[in-house]
Amino acid sequence: MQDFRDGREPSSSLPHNFHSGPALSFERLEEVGDLHFHAAAYTSAVDYYRTALDASPADADAQSTLLRIRCKLADCFRVQGQLRRALEEFETASTEAAGLGTIETAATDVRIARVLQAQGRYSDAIDLATRSFTVLSLTDRHGDVAIAQMVLGIAHACRGQLVKAEEFFQDALSTYRRIGDEVSQAHVLNNLALLAKRNCRWTRALQLYERAEKLFHRHGANVEICALYLNKAVLLRKTGHRVESMASALQGLRLARTRGDQGGILRFDLILGQLKIDESAFAEAQDYLLEARVLAESEDSRRDLALADEFLGDLMFAKGELDDAMSNYDRAAERALELSPTNDILAEVSRRRAELHLRREEPELALEEVHRGVELVDASGEEFERGFLERTRGGALTLLDHVEEGLISYRESLDTFRRLHLDLEVFRTLLCLSEALVRRGGEKNLVVARARLNEALALELPPESGVRPGRAQFALARVELSLGNFDEALITLCDLERSAGDDDALHDAELSLLREEIEHAVSADARGGVESFHFVRDLSDRVAPNGRHDEATISSTLVTAAEQLGAQRAFVALRDERGRVRILANHEMALVHARALALRAWEQLSGQEPGHARVWSQAASDPAWIGGVAENRRPLDSVVGIRLFDAASGREGLFYFDAAVKDRIPFSPDSIAMASACVAMLGESILHRVPSDSLLDDEASPFSRFLTQSDRVREVLSLCAKVAPSPYTVLFTGETGTGKGLLARIIHDLSPRCDRSFVTVNCAAIPETLLESELFGHVRGAFTGADRDKDGLIVSAEGGTLFLDEIGKMPLPMQAKLLQFLDSREVRPVGSSQMRSVDVRVICASKRNLETMITTGEFLEDLYYRLLDFPVSIPPLRDRGDDIVLLAREFVARSCEDLGRPEPVLTRGFVSRLRAYDWPGNVRQMEKVMRRAVVLAASEERLREMHLPADLGPAAVDDSDGDPPEFRPLKEQVAELERSVLRRSLESTGWNRSETARRLKISYPTLLQKIRSYGLKENC
Repeated sequence: MQDFRDGREPSSSLPHNFHSGPALSFERLEEVGDLHFHAAAYTSAVDYYRTALDASPADADAQSTLLRIRCKLADCFRVQGQLRRALEEFETASTEAAGLGTIETAATDVRIARVLQAQGRYSDAIDLATRSFTVLSLTDRHGDVAIAQMVLGIAHACRGQLVKAEEFFQDALSTYRRIGDEVSQAHVLNNLALLAKRNCRWTRALQLYERAEKLFHRHGANVEICALYLNKAVLLRKTGHRVESMASALQGLRLARTRGDQGGILRFDLILGQLKIDESAFAEAQDYLLEARVLAESEDSRRDLALADEFLGDLMFAKGELDDAMSNYDRAAERALELSPTNDILAEVSRRRAELHLRREEPELALEEVHRGVELVDASGEEFERGFLERTRGGALTLLDHVEEGLISYRESLDTFRRLHLDLEVFRTLLCLSEALVRRGGEKNLVVARARLNEALALELPPESGVRPGRAQFALARVELSLGNFDEALITLCDLERSAGDDDALHDAELSLLREEIEHAVSADARGGVESFHFVRDLSDRVAPNGRHDEATISSTLVTAAEQLGAQRAFVALRDERGRVRILANHEMALVHARALALRAWEQLSGQEPGHARVWSQAASDPAWIGGVAENRRPLDSVVGIRLFDAASGREGLFYFDAAVKDRIPFSPDSIAMASACVAMLGESILHRVPSDSLLDDEASPFSRFLTQSDRVREVLSLCAKVAPSPYTVLFTGETGTGKGLLARIIHDLSPRCDRSFVTVNCAAIPETLLESELFGHVRGAFTGADRDKDGLIVSAEGGTLFLDEIGKMPLPMQAKLLQFLDSREVRPVGSSQMRSVDVRVICASKRNLETMITTGEFLEDLYYRLLDFPVSIPPLRDRGDDIVLLAREFVARSCEDLGRPEPVLTRGFVSRLRAYDWPGNVRQMEKVMRRAVVLAASEERLREMHLPADLGPAAVDDSDGDPPEFRPLKEQVAELERSVLRRSLESTGWNRSETARRLKISYPTLLQKIRSYGLKENC
């Protein structure tokens, strides 16, 4: 709100003819009316002017006198804020001036423009004032010229065109100086001060007010000083000096009531209504604002009517009546829009509507309103609103869980308020910023929040600002509590309790509850220390008398140490005297990654004293860690490594832990000490470990290609290791995709035949008519097309291994011939009468139940028993426990390495779907599904349920990446879904944003804002 004022009425703006005789009576009436006018006795002045009009002669010589008196009568109504009556009189005067010439008409029209400007009809006022100025600027009617310049300046200022407004005000100031009118100069200085205030140049505004006040006092213009009281009250309220603002507003209201100045009463009612809202004196605020609204309606003052609706909206907002508040804001915006497309009221209303949407927890609508408000601020120059809009944007983004972007907006708001020296708003924004940091979580953010709260408490706010430090102290105590600084939290609480009586916003119940929380935390901390001792005791109980530990103990101890550290991934590795590396236990990390990181960690720990922990706080960006290492096999962020070494055997052990610690301080000393205790107690066992089956754990062994943590599968591998050196036939049974072919190859590689051929025959893939020829060979002329002799696949495998896959689909005649070969170890090519001895080992595989096929006559019983030298049954993937997740991570890692992408995280929902599925295609199906998921995820950081095929079992309950379902925020899940929908929609329209907004039925600015907030980019 502002009160621009034009200059006082020129004393000789219209001709003044003196007459003798009978004319003296009405001139005397005019002179008495002038005395009352300058004494602000406007009602009496109106009476004298009307009497003078009635007493004036009707001849043509008196026309100029009648015009002059009528204009004075109209000015009485104008200065009292009775704009409708003033306009009626001026329009009558304009009709009378038409007979006196162009100059008198222009002088009258410029006064009509002044009333139109006061009513908020800025376009009409500018047009009329411009036409009048064109005529008057060529005359010596300087006072009238100055009025036109003032009208143009005020109208442009109210439309947000501040540069033009200042030009007209400066021209008016020069004109008033030229004619020596210091009172009108003071009015111009008042208007220039308002422009400075609009640009938040508070010091400059106060200087201009002081200059204007001196000029008013010099000329005893106590009536004119009323406008200064109003404008100073507005400025003092904006800068947080509420007591001084209230005093200035009350003084101005008394003066306006004394003068009968309806316009002045209206504007002082508006500022007093705002001040009473600040004090929560809602009944008094309502009285002031309703009176102002009635006055604005009666005088058709559109700008003041818009302001009254806006401030009534503020009142409803403060009372919590949000629907009524929004209705008032909407009416205010409609009325302000009638004034001009861009103005300061529209910017103010947008800010208030944005804050209301945020209060209702409607962040999307709040962001739309903020976007509109910023555009209006840019157009109107109402810089004061920018900081509030950015603060509201920060709150909306935080509510949408875009905390990082919200922090950026809060910081921009903070910078704006600091630049404008608005310490009160700096204080409030610091509180909002600290709340967002606490919401984001993590130790680092809590430390920054503590610094911001201390900064807020250090601000020296005027006592009359109404702001008490209690809320900041309360928040600080909570932050100290979250950081585990219990002494500091208690000290802050004690300070708060001593001053809590001064802060109505805080209640004894809140303080008591906070004290209880601190006391419970202190008690829990003490229990935690005891639990740490229990942990060490329990760990010591795990130590075997002979210093040897099984795999389960090593794995559980690794997980315990990771929990103590707060690490996300971990592994234990052993490197023997020959340099071979074995991963003894791993936690949340694929074996292939653990091996790569183990080699890099040993390089970094060379020279480190064994048994001592070493910490790297930024290993993810350290060239020594990441040089030459694939991106998806690098440390998460910070690393703890502990090296073990046995000089006698030359063996080295390694405990590795890492975590993404961007939101917290990495690895406390206490947690590192506890992890070191775990390592020390297991060190002897790690360095002198003799695996139960060294072949299975040896990285150089062919078994390293068969990833598993399943005891059942390890039993199968152990059987394979034992049968490999023998010449016996092996029969693998198991579902498709369980790895029968891989195990057959492993047996061949471990056998004495490993340097000879390994020949695979898929019995289901070769037609029955060709199978005999393919297996046993043929001679030339044996059948049509046999133009040369050909050795069969059995002969090709001479000295090596023949793997017959899907033997259950071999035709019965061929089964009989295979049985004959297995008995005699001789083959007879098709068309030949000669037998040929062949030394070959046979391994068979079948996914069908051969015993059932015997009963149905589909498989020869003799052949079945002939193949049973060494039967091996391979369990399906669904029965292999944690192998589902292990293999999923391994296949994801391989796919990401092939595509050159960073490895994404497997969310809880994704893993749950994998575990719940039966996997009829077993490992082969798993590999294809993981490849597809990695491709669909593109550059996303997580693999989610939506990246899995729709037919892959029922949907899981949760799709988070760590928290239990009850701690998964609904807003986060909605935001993730919205991001996915937006991305797919944009891609479907070829990133045609207008078409996407139309299809989604949202506004174009909303779509752009969401694209920015979700970080969506084309071709990514």
